[in-house]
Amino acid sequence: MLEEKMEKLDSGQSCVLVLIDIDELKTVNECFGFAEEDVVLQKISEFLNSQLESPDFMFRISGDEFALAFFGKSVKTVSKKILEWRSRIERYGQEKGRPYSVSFSYGLSHTNGGSKCTVDELLDQADEKMYEEKLRHYKNNVLACEEEISLSKQSGKTSMDYPAEYLYEAIVHSTDDYLYVCNMKTGVFQYTSALIDEFDLPGDCSSG
Repeated sequence: MLEEKMEKLDSGQSCVLVLIDIDELKTVNECFGFAEEDVVLQKISEFLNSQLESPDFMFRISGDEFALAFFGKSVKTVSKKILEWRSRIERYGQEKGRPYSVSFSYGLSHTNGGSKCTVDELLDQADEKMYEEKLRHYKNNVLACEEEISLSKQSGKTSMDYPAEYLYEAIVHSTDDYLYVCNMKTGVFQYTSALIDEFDLPGDCSSG
């Protein structure tokens, strides 16, 4: 469909393509399951689609990636729309009473009727821009974490105030994988339920 519309572009008519990748879906999945992840994807898809006006349209690239095609609009106009929509999506969790927030990264490319740019080239350009934005976000998050750690050290406080004895229990009982924890002070090993059941181990035992 996009290829057909690009072929029909007049020399002065523009096509702006936006590639969107939904962030934080992995966290939603791990904490609340596939069903909740599907709800988030559906709500975001419905919202984005509701904001589009003909002849603009959207289509799904993969599980959490969407492409939006805009015609006869400037890059500046489309960028403004995308940022506004992202801001509204970021408020979704709070407005719906969900204990999480989601957002998206995006990349933008454009062409016009006088260009010989193909759909694949347009998608590749948008994908590259999206990757650059993801990289910027990652670097900013790393810097923010480093700053928080530095401030915590200066104030003598840790960023995670969690009693050691409860953390010890939480780690051991939070997974079915073959994980064990050794308390280096007491020399006691503690095992997960999976290890206890499969190998007939005690809940804990001393290394001495």
